[in-house]
Amino acid sequence: MGGNSLKKTGKDKFNDLIESLSEGISTVDENENITYINRSGSQLLGGEVIEILGMNLGDFITNDHLDLVQKGSYSKKIAGTEYYTIDITGLDNVDRTLLVKRTPVLDENGNYKGSLGLFTDISEKIKIKDEQDDMIKKLKHNDLSLNISNSEFLPICACCNRIRDGHDKWHPVADYLAKHTDLQFTHSLCPACKEDFYGINKK
Repeated sequence: MGGNSLKKTGKDKFNDLIESLSEGISTVDENENITYINRSGSQLLGGEVIEILGMNLGDFITNDHLDLVQKGSYSKKIAGTEYYTIDITGLDNVDRTLLVKRTPVLDENGNYKGSLGLFTDISEKIKIKDEQDDMIKKLKHNDLSLNISNSEFLPICACCNRIRDGHDKWHPVADYLAKHTDLQFTHSLCPACKEDFYGINKK
């Protein structure tokens, strides 16, 4: 008998499984009040389970964003699951970006009663992507071949050395480089030109 009393019910095993997940799981009522959250979810919201239960999603996100979430939930109550990202500020004052999978909960008559959410923190991935995008922009800015109508080559006049842009206009080399890169120019004369202009070193 003692052994049987220690056996876990199906519900207990299910609760253990939910609590072991690294993703956050929560349920909210029709007014977006949090009615359940697992430990991982409470950590992602920056607090303890007991603190977060009964709080409203609006306590973590802006009213405008909350309106969007609510409208999405109501519009999806027939269509089913929706996915979105959301920026939140946790009780620990840490800003996070969450990827959310949200499914509406309906009663037996099909009336909307709230939703079930599965969410995970993608803040670091967003940061890495932003850094990559910034790096790509810098590379594009300094890569002249990307500024010439998607051409692999830089069209340059064989006689005057002017450069043709994507609008079929021709520019002096210095002007073009100044416009499309971070380069800045100062003027001088090379030894060959000094010789041509001033006769320096001419015999």
